[in-house]
Amino acid sequence: MSKYYVRTNEGAYLKSHAEFTHYWTKKRDDAEQLSLMEAMKVMDHNKDKLKKGVELYIEAIDDEPVDEFDDVTHPAHYTQYSFEAIDIIDEVAPKYPVEVAMEIGNAIKYLLRAPFKGRLVQDLNKAVWYINRAIRNLETES
Repeated sequence: MSKYYVRTNEGAYLKSHAEFTHYWTKKRDDAEQLSLMEAMKVMDHNKDKLKKGVELYIEAIDDEPVDEFDDVTHPAHYTQYSFEAIDIIDEVAPKYPVEVAMEIGNAIKYLLRAPFKGRLVQDLNKAVWYINRAIRNLETES
């Protein structure tokens, strides 16, 4: 079974977690390895508890940690087009209700990068997971 890390856009990795307590580390080697389902639960549990501007991501263990500035701001799998994923997300996601904008943005991200990461089916499944989550959120809101 594949294992994953949960990390923030600020470069902190989940070190350990209990049901309601999470600890973070800047060292990837100290991070907790989770199943995809566990990682998604951690993300869901924390999405409303993070300070403004902090986002959570799931990172496969076989992904190399990012050390280079260009790999952070313009990774190769985001620059395969004449545009970057973030530009599309910034334009499209705000058009959706706030309850699902994050899910739509993540789905777009996975769809755009899927052909370039070497895990096409996995990234397409992640996009579907986020779209299904958006639909569930909208259905429970109405």
